[in-house]
Amino acid sequence: MFAGLLPVALATLRLAYPVAGGPALKPTKTFAGTYVGSTSTAAFPPPDVPIDHGLFPPGDVLGFEGKTATGDEAFAVQTAPAYAYNHDFVPLIQPDVDKSRHKHKVADDIDLVIEDTNPLAEDDDEEIARKKKKPFNPVRSWGNLTPWFSSSFGLDKASPLIPDQCALSQVHLVHRHGARYPTGGEGPSKFSAKLHAAAQTGKLRFTKDLAFLNSWTYKLGEELLTPFGRKQMFDLGVSFRSNYGSLLKNFTEKGTFPVFRSETQDRMVKSALNFAAGFFGIPYEDQYQLSLIVEAFGFNNTFAPYYKCNNVLKAIGPNSPSAKLSNAWIEKYLVEARERLQSQVFGMDLTIADTHAMQELCAYETVALGYSAFCPLFTKQEWHGFQYGFDLSFWYGSGFGSPVAAAQGAGYANELLHRLKRLLPVENPFSVNQTLDGNEITFPLDQSIYVDATHEVVLVNILTALDFKALAHTGPLPADYIPKHRSFVTSHIAPFGTNLVIQVVDCAETGRSIRFFLNDGALPIGLKGCPKNKDGFCPLDVFIRGLQERLDSIDWQYDCLADYEFGDNITDGRAPR
Repeated sequence: MFAGLLPVALATLRLAYPVAGGPALKPTKTFAGTYVGSTSTAAFPPPDVPIDHGLFPPGDVLGFEGKTATGDEAFAVQTAPAYAYNHDFVPLIQPDVDKSRHKHKVADDIDLVIEDTNPLAEDDDEEIARKKKKPFNPVRSWGNLTPWFSSSFGLDKASPLIPDQCALSQVHLVHRHGARYPTGGEGPSKFSAKLHAAAQTGKLRFTKDLAFLNSWTYKLGEELLTPFGRKQMFDLGVSFRSNYGSLLKNFTEKGTFPVFRSETQDRMVKSALNFAAGFFGIPYEDQYQLSLIVEAFGFNNTFAPYYKCNNVLKAIGPNSPSAKLSNAWIEKYLVEARERLQSQVFGMDLTIADTHAMQELCAYETVALGYSAFCPLFTKQEWHGFQYGFDLSFWYGSGFGSPVAAAQGAGYANELLHRLKRLLPVENPFSVNQTLDGNEITFPLDQSIYVDATHEVVLVNILTALDFKALAHTGPLPADYIPKHRSFVTSHIAPFGTNLVIQVVDCAETGRSIRFFLNDGALPIGLKGCPKNKDGFCPLDVFIRGLQERLDSIDWQYDCLADYEFGDNITDGRAPR
């Protein structure tokens, strides 16, 4: 694997030393080793090596456990005076983008504007001044590759804390998996393969900021959770137990175990298990029941509805507006970056796609390896451009600009409706798995805590089906500039570990109400009849009527199966009629 390492080392050592009786020698150029771009992997634990449980017995076998009296359950959202927001990316090394490093002038026709922590911020002088004072953090500009952090969606005075004179009765959580390796055969792995092929000529060479590529190998796997992704899920479980643990008492009173759900993909199962380890503690196997829904063609699954929706390729395929518009934007904002980086590469032509893959590698290497040398290669403006490419892709492919988004998200929205009504979804036109949802054992109706794991595209589908108009109020996204203020920002909506928390609350004066928090930010409910208020509440009966009306308007058969044409002016996630 490292056959080219010795020649590279020797070439590096041949420096300009004085030679007796002659002139100083010129430095020898350092070329990339032939191993550059190859895939580097590690196998742990060692295969076929058993653990000696005789010499190393587990604690429950050995005994001598000491005192084990348990305490009461935490209920921080009900009892604490403040809420613990998440702004922590530890242990990731966050890149420092030095504004003076690159002599970069943005073309006049490319409007690259800073978007900070509030996608729905008011456009006033005070807000603009506040934004300008905040240091730029590239990690928050990685679109759906950003680790989740607490966001705000316009209801800045609302927090997940339960108001006085109110009591929390039920909570629902829908979350994405944690940080993962990239999908195989896409930008990062294609870039590494191109480097490896070019290195075989013996003439590939990188200089200046790209000199690290002379010995770089591809260390990423495919689609599995990274160590940081496991931490994200564990931490989410701990946080959820701290905030909502007291609701577990209802299960003890009824003599039942919680039923949580996930899909069968490895990263989905491992996300669910790491969440359980944080929420229940170890061992967790005897504290809850995990329903795994098959994610494959031929199976109904509300968290993988694209396997049943034939028109999904209209939304995300290579000829879709999603692909065309995001690709057009990438071709626009990376022109100068490609030229700058190409000047440091000899023996290979860099394309715009290669340059974009290097930005992706910054994000993927950081969440997998803790740090990436690709990150400092790009300017602040180029990171804003990177994020906006994801915004275009998700708006038109999975969100309010997609003709199938509402139909795909309607499956979970319908399940939520029936959980709130305490009815099994027997008659269902969407992607619901009738075998599992038609059984109160696998689809219980009286839980005080519900936890479901899914993919980010599906969570964006769900937000669209639930008709959170606040995320769409600035309208379709242009492909030739970044709007100064836009309501749809992917790093706030669909990052790694993104989580949607639904609180059902009983209040003395207003009765039973419901509200939604996306990554700790309260979402204004846009369904018919739900009033505007600073805390984000909607009376539960009003919400149920509004959601039923919304679902009645979504035609799965047409949106997912009919033959139709559409453009880039959809704003409700529905196919045009």
